[in-house]
Amino acid sequence: MAPKIVLSPTSGIVGTTVTVTGSGYTNLVINAITFDGLVPVHSAFPIPDAVLGAFTMTFVVPADDRDIQVVTVANATPNTASTNFTVLPSLSVSPTFGKIATAGVTATGAGYTAGDPLTGITIGGAVPATETVTAQTVAADGSWTGTFTIPPVPITGVDTVVASTADDSASTLLTIPDWNVLDKGGLIGDAGQTEEGVAKWGLPVVTISGDTVTFDRSEGAAIKKTETSTSKNDPRKMSNAGTNEWDSATG
Repeated sequence: MAPKIVLSPTSGIVGTTVTVTGSGYTNLVINAITFDGLVPVHSAFPIPDAVLGAFTMTFVVPADDRDIQVVTVANATPNTASTNFTVLPSLSVSPTFGKIATAGVTATGAGYTAGDPLTGITIGGAVPATETVTAQTVAADGSWTGTFTIPPVPITGVDTVVASTADDSASTLLTIPDWNVLDKGGLIGDAGQTEEGVAKWGLPVVTISGDTVTFDRSEGAAIKKTETSTSKNDPRKMSNAGTNEWDSATG
């Protein structure tokens, strides 16, 4: 029986863990795996069983451009088998939480077609002020990175970020809090919200430390109540900008 390998899944983004199932190999330790000529991070090399020459191992899809890439596994006999894996584009942003007008948000693409210029990026359907994003061209390994400013979006909450080239498009999520309302007290959600805003408009004083957000809001002439969130991605919003009521909805 000739050596054979099967991948699961057969397509995915950079960083995907793939299971390789082999058969028809001699009973000698697997000693090589390549992905488009690259050596990926992989599990320990197994020894195929003596009956069917079967084995199982895993690898992680390395940085590579969007294409059908060849995966090859060999042992010392040598027995060699190859099959295909399709790299798909992916997108990430950092930070994943920010108010409207936040500048310097970093967008990073992987698995895009090498050599393509980035043609556009949108957040919740809105076009941001792109600082360096649209000046990017995809590198040979399928990656690119750039920055943008969060634009006014039609609906705040969890918005979809989409970055495109002529050949590819990928998306990710960015949380834009519903605190983005201009008022006499300042911008809701700003760390260091003014006392005038707290006293007159019921807006929160917000402090951020690591992943903890503390909301300190007025509940009367001389009383403030402090609420602490466990995450900067807490989607809580004020149900009415002129009141002290908090809406715990997740959208």
